[in-house]
Amino acid sequence: MMRRRKLGKSREKIKSLDPAAMKKSLEKIMEDDSFRRQMYEDTVNVIVNRLECELTDFSEADLLNLAQDTFEVSNSGHKVAVEKARSQEISKKCVLRLQVLKAEHLAAKDVDGTSDPYCLLGVVPASQYVNLRSSKTVTANTSVINSTLTPEWNETLELFIEREQISNSSLQIQVWDSDEVVGGNGNLKKVKGVKGVGRYVKEVAQSVTKSDEHDDFMGFSSLPLSSVPSQGLERWFKLRAAHSLQKVSGRIKLQVEAHTLRSTQERERNEHNKFPVDVILAGILTTAAEMAHKEHMSMKEGEVWNANLPKHMQSIIQEFIGQNEIDPLTCAIVRWEVFTKIHLQSSHGVDIMFIERLIKELDIHSSDTKSARAEKFTVDILCESFSNFIHHECERISRHREEFATSKPNYVIALGSTLLCLKKLTSTSLYQLVRTINPNISGASDVRDDVTDALRRGTDTYYVELYERKLDESMQKEEKENDNSEDAYYGGDEIQVLIKLADRIYQDLMLGHSIYNGVFQKILGISYSAIVHDIVAKSFAKDASEAMCKVNKRLSLVEDPNHVESESKSTLLFRLYLSVKNLSELCNKLGVTTVSMKTTSITMVDGQSIDKNGNDEANLRGFVDWFRPTVLRWLQMSRGRTNSRLRKAVELDPARRVDDIVKHTSSAVDTIGCLTGIMTFWRSLVWPDPVDAYTIALRLTDDMANAVECYADLVHGKLKQVGFFDEEGQFDVTEELCLTLNNLQFVKSFLDSIPDKMNFKKMAESVERHPEGPNGQRVMATFDALINTAQIGMKKKIKSVTGVVGSKIRPDIRKYLRNFASEVTKGSAGSDFHGSDPLVKKNLKTRAGGAIRPLMKYLEENIITLKEWLCEPNFKRLLEVLWRESLNSLHVVSLVDFVDKKPFFFYLCRYILDHHLMEFFHAEGHGIAKERMTNMDEYRVLGSELKMRSAKTEDLIRLFYLQMYEDQQRVTKSTYGCLNVFASYDTMSDELHVDIISASDLLPLDVNGLSDPFVTVRLAPKMTFKDNSTRQTLVEKKTVNPVFTDESFVFEVDRSTMELEGMVVIFTVLDHDVLSANDLEGEAVLPLNQVLDGDRNRGKNFKLPLTQPVVVKISPKMKRKQLSSKKDENCNGSIASESVSSSKISNDDYELDYECAQIISPVLLLQGRSGFDKDAGEFCRWRRKLESSIETDIKK
Repeated sequence: MMRRRKLGKSREKIKSLDPAAMKKSLEKIMEDDSFRRQMYEDTVNVIVNRLECELTDFSEADLLNLAQDTFEVSNSGHKVAVEKARSQEISKKCVLRLQVLKAEHLAAKDVDGTSDPYCLLGVVPASQYVNLRSSKTVTANTSVINSTLTPEWNETLELFIEREQISNSSLQIQVWDSDEVVGGNGNLKKVKGVKGVGRYVKEVAQSVTKSDEHDDFMGFSSLPLSSVPSQGLERWFKLRAAHSLQKVSGRIKLQVEAHTLRSTQERERNEHNKFPVDVILAGILTTAAEMAHKEHMSMKEGEVWNANLPKHMQSIIQEFIGQNEIDPLTCAIVRWEVFTKIHLQSSHGVDIMFIERLIKELDIHSSDTKSARAEKFTVDILCESFSNFIHHECERISRHREEFATSKPNYVIALGSTLLCLKKLTSTSLYQLVRTINPNISGASDVRDDVTDALRRGTDTYYVELYERKLDESMQKEEKENDNSEDAYYGGDEIQVLIKLADRIYQDLMLGHSIYNGVFQKILGISYSAIVHDIVAKSFAKDASEAMCKVNKRLSLVEDPNHVESESKSTLLFRLYLSVKNLSELCNKLGVTTVSMKTTSITMVDGQSIDKNGNDEANLRGFVDWFRPTVLRWLQMSRGRTNSRLRKAVELDPARRVDDIVKHTSSAVDTIGCLTGIMTFWRSLVWPDPVDAYTIALRLTDDMANAVECYADLVHGKLKQVGFFDEEGQFDVTEELCLTLNNLQFVKSFLDSIPDKMNFKKMAESVERHPEGPNGQRVMATFDALINTAQIGMKKKIKSVTGVVGSKIRPDIRKYLRNFASEVTKGSAGSDFHGSDPLVKKNLKTRAGGAIRPLMKYLEENIITLKEWLCEPNFKRLLEVLWRESLNSLHVVSLVDFVDKKPFFFYLCRYILDHHLMEFFHAEGHGIAKERMTNMDEYRVLGSELKMRSAKTEDLIRLFYLQMYEDQQRVTKSTYGCLNVFASYDTMSDELHVDIISASDLLPLDVNGLSDPFVTVRLAPKMTFKDNSTRQTLVEKKTVNPVFTDESFVFEVDRSTMELEGMVVIFTVLDHDVLSANDLEGEAVLPLNQVLDGDRNRGKNFKLPLTQPVVVKISPKMKRKQLSSKKDENCNGSIASESVSSSKISNDDYELDYECAQIISPVLLLQGRSGFDKDAGEFCRWRRKLESSIETDIKK
């Protein structure tokens, strides 16, 4: 005999059943003595009739004693029940309930690499393999699942056996591959791979045989029936081969239960019982569950119950279900009713994970049609329990901050499981059936609506309780501190309550979003944050708007914003603003559309926020308007506080370093603290309207700039009070001086960082995008003007202090430099300075190094002190001051006081400047950069003049001719005519060939309006060339445009001399006079290196404009004064071309270039040397002779 029941999607409604026991509740039935007696007798009968198992944990005697203790039955009652059960006939019939779940890793038997498995089960005498398909054994089989190696059947089968078979029989589980006989090429298209071909050949072979055995064996496994416990077992069984030639793989999972079937006599007796078996089952389960729950509460009070029953009661209940053949749906309903009742009545409830398993059990068996034995616990009874459970869980969700508090263990899992239970319950087909049976069931059709309503109710209650709690705390604090009536008048207590309330709401909302929102969103698709934030923000906004309206009216009566009480309340209001701003930003961040920081749709009416659309419902959109009357007070209070703190800080400054590392005093720290406070205020404000924000930022920037200038004036004035700026007195590097400079620099550094810290550029872009905002460039210009003005003021203060340092140290530096000059000019040292002996220069340098040592020691002592006390920017700044003072002092000493000295003195000054002073201030890269020192005007002027005054006479003459050629090149139309010559150089013979070709447009110097011109030619400088004689052409009579014939001249010049700068050929055009001296028409120079630039050995034509020397009469004393007073103009007046200005004149220690000639004229220097230098005297006389001829022409 065999019956099979399959779990499918089809269901049969049980609505038509009319249970007889529906009128009495289970609570009243449990109080009935007859019910309790029948329940115990049935329990004892189940124990007596149960099957013995080798793995049973309890004997019959143990179970009977445990049952007596559980049901609290007296010994006499227990004895009667046991005797009654044993007097009845023990049933010989048993049933094996088999739930075939799934299999995996099965062998492939079909040509496409899969199989069509089904399971065949039967009871055999031993564990040896028996072909159940061909034997006469009663079997049960599952359905066939096509084309898979991992089938899932989930089918329940029953096998009925005799009681005596339990001890010596086994359950055999076989898996087969179902094969249909297909002729021809039906399966040929499904063949895959070489193995598939083999399987196809096998099928074809089977199809031509007469045997009906076409299915393929896939493995088997055995289970002795004596090892099946009464509560059943569920496990995996490994498949084995029937013989060694078979290839078998995989395993199968089954759930097996073995129970005794009631005898016919007992069935007839049970039909006349007062109480049906489903009610008895509910009673047994209720008794066991309540006792287990009671024991749990006594041992682990405060923890949820995991719904674990004692093992003996689980065994009894499972046996009762099996022996009475109670269907799974009825069992699931009974378990649901019993455990949810305890869950709803208990303060801590049942583990929600267990409730979730009950819902899953209900859903699995909701389509089970074998429910005829259920009389009370039918689907109808679920209407009330489902409704109560949903209502109970929604109430818990409304109290989720307490029920699922973060302090509780696994609170997220508990909340998620609760929501998941509600979701699964309302999505089951059984729940939909219940709603069909009873449309009036409480709750919404969609559980998300129920949960949303619960969150709204809970959030509203939470806000009211939180507000009242904060208000009570404030009142208690007021009673303890006994606050005065004036503070209460300004609304300070109410503001503090709002601050605490806003901060607490912010914390709770952040916590809720980070923890709860994800759970609600993921499971139910509900935006927890949107629901909660909407309720809380509106409630808070309403209370805050009313409070701010009152506070603003009271504060408006106080005119002075720096009034003590007004300042205190303004501070509280700013704290409230920050709290509300954070709350509003949180709403924006979390995407709550009902709360926004936009202010365009909000106006203020008597200090209260009103929507322009006519809706006066409070919200956080216009929260900034609550504080608009207070912003000006904040700004005024900030300025007043800052100025008073700065004055106090400077007044109380002890003029001592804060510590060994920090090089400024406490006043600078306090100033930066004040400015940082303003900056923090701005960053915290985050005013949403760009135009208003620009106005506020402009005011704050102006305040900070004024504060910086105020501080600079205060410390500058304090330094003036101690006599630092007095002209009298010796200079000393004092700590107070250094600390003052450090303080100014420290504050200036903060001032320089304001544009970046306040992000002016971003603000300008934001204002420009606003329809009513000004131009972005105008915004930036306004900010820059404020900062630049303050920066200029700070630089002036710092420069004034460092300038005094320079002016006070100047006399000492000049004193040491004069001593140096006197020392190096003693005796006749340096007479042969320009000689070829290098030992002379070495001795001079050694002497100069010793003479300058006192100055270097003096500077070193002061700079060491400055380095120790000054910060790096100020140290570099003072180094530059000392460097400039050294340059200016050396200029005065060398070029004014000792200007009449010989060239060696200026050479030594130049040596000291570059090798002592510069190296000292450079300090191997730790001081001033050399590039910066050499680019200073003072250095360029001084260095160039020292170069000129220490140069050789020959080099000065060359420089003169170089300058003369440069002036000649700038002539575009000559007044004195032009001279055409041809010049070439023979590199083989080292000979220079010069041909005089012609002249044009000469001056008519004779009375007849013409001239008698001739040309003289010579090389210069004269002392450089061996062949230094003057050559001249024949005189061309009565012409101003002479043409010279065969006027060629040859000079011996070596190649190296030709390449030197300043080596020239001088052409002098004269008018021949018989009775008087020849008159000068003009002169021209041709650099020798210009001849080399032509084609090699071929020469080049040159058209040279004629010039005349400028006659300048000035005494040496006037020269010195003029040059000394106009050194800056001369330094910047260079107009030489790039090619000439970069040309070097000498290969000596200091090379001359064209720039040097712009500082001081070489002619003036040569005139100064004419008294002791023969070459200089000869040059000056020759130039004077030319000038005299010009004077004679002028007289004529």
